[in-house]
Amino acid sequence: MSPALTPPDAVTPALRQVRRVLMAPFRFRQWVKLAMVALLAGAIGGGGGGGTGGFDPSQFPETSKAGEALRHLDGIAIAAMVVGVVLVLLVGLIFTYLSAKFALVFVDGVVRGEVHVGHAWRECHDQGESYFFWKVGLTAASLVALAATVGIPSLLLWRAGRLGPGNPAGVVWLVLLVLFAVLPLCIAAGLTSMVAKDFVVPVMYVERCRVLQAWRRVLPLLRDQLKGFALYALLKFALGLAAAIVGCLLAFASILSVALVLLVPAGIAVAVVAAVGWTWSPV
Repeated sequence: MSPALTPPDAVTPALRQVRRVLMAPFRFRQWVKLAMVALLAGAIGGGGGGGTGGFDPSQFPETSKAGEALRHLDGIAIAAMVVGVVLVLLVGLIFTYLSAKFALVFVDGVVRGEVHVGHAWRECHDQGESYFFWKVGLTAASLVALAATVGIPSLLLWRAGRLGPGNPAGVVWLVLLVLFAVLPLCIAAGLTSMVAKDFVVPVMYVERCRVLQAWRRVLPLLRDQLKGFALYALLKFALGLAAAIVGCLLAFASILSVALVLLVPAGIAVAVVAAVGWTWSPV
């Protein structure tokens, strides 16, 4: 019986399979279908977080002003806010469901070498729904953990007036929360999601089992090959960072090319007008 592959050892056969699927022979339609499935499954691209600009402690509203603003909200405004929150949650659930289902479709396409969305959708229906509920549970658990470690203490400090303007201790508290609570929670949730998507989902596909059963198969491997999994995570992070840098450079080059195409003729026209001595007068 041959020994099980470690995550780093699996890179070479994985690249061989990718080459077989995408290049033997090259089929543009296959590339497009796999790209669309991977995009819906969340296998390519990355969720970008929005910045908040410069941080100014004076932007924190005082408790009395916040309460006064809330009292001036009428029923229509509150109802609109509730409807907006519900719509955001529904859209998030829809995209989470599609991501869970298409994760199995993507694995099916890679294994078979052909993308058959309808067949894989029906074949892995139970596995996709199981993965969807697990993802919802992970998101809910992450939000509860953030609320318990960050939201509740921050709210108590804000109500006590210690996060208001002119209070540097509140800023120090927020920085400590980000470093020792928010960042570790985000890293833990991200690693858990990565292991589920990259290892648990393929086990679910191969054995046609639900997510908890697949986790029971993966966890012993994770314990036995901890260094291999860590190396895989670092390699994936490095490749993702490199892809993001290359994408930014390509986007910058594209914008610069378009700008040159538009500006060079305009510059030539301005130079010609200046050389000829043409002037423009509204009269």
